[in-house]
Amino acid sequence: VIPAALSVAAVMALSAGWAGVAGLMTAVAVGTKAYPAVFVPVLAVIAWRRSQSDAKRFTIGMVAGLLPLIALSWSAPWWSFATVHTRRGLEAESLWASALWLSHFVGVPATWELASAWFEVTGPVAEGLVTPARIVWATATLGSVALATWAAWRQRLSSGEDADTVSLSVTATLSLLPVTTFVAFSLVLSPQFHLWLAPLAALSLLARRRP
Repeated sequence: VIPAALSVAAVMALSAGWAGVAGLMTAVAVGTKAYPAVFVPVLAVIAWRRSQSDAKRFTIGMVAGLLPLIALSWSAPWWSFATVHTRRGLEAESLWASALWLSHFVGVPATWELASAWFEVTGPVAEGLVTPARIVWATATLGSVALATWAAWRQRLSSGEDADTVSLSVTATLSLLPVTTFVAFSLVLSPQFHLWLAPLAALSLLARRRP
């Protein structure tokens, strides 16, 4: 809930013209959960497109938010948590595990096993699928980050009475793209992931208010 709330706050702050606050909120969000890092380039480009001053304030906010986290990492290294995920297999709820479990009905060997606090789909095929799945996940995520960042750079600056609303919806939509890809192709799927998507999706729907 906390990283999702911080992410929404960052998007709303940037759309309201508070680039420094947006950078700070984004940095803290990344510190609480890694996934907001995928839309940092999008927000940075949007800030730059608004003005160089906004880009500087966004960068200063990011640095101000990251410095305490870097200092704390000496006593509470975040990478020890990240290494746990590098050893995980196909969590049962993920797209990869779901497809594999479906195929077991036609003879593909696959079983459910309790791994620590979650269930994984295991078997010889699952073991061979982990590395390709990680490659696809990383490639798709990086591709969506690049696409969203390019779209942000190409986005026309809105004007008129609905400028704030359009800006907010566009920013939310472009931020939602890499987060959705990150979640969809991940080897892990947790109910909390829906909290990452729902608020940004709600903000992006504001685009429908355009005439």
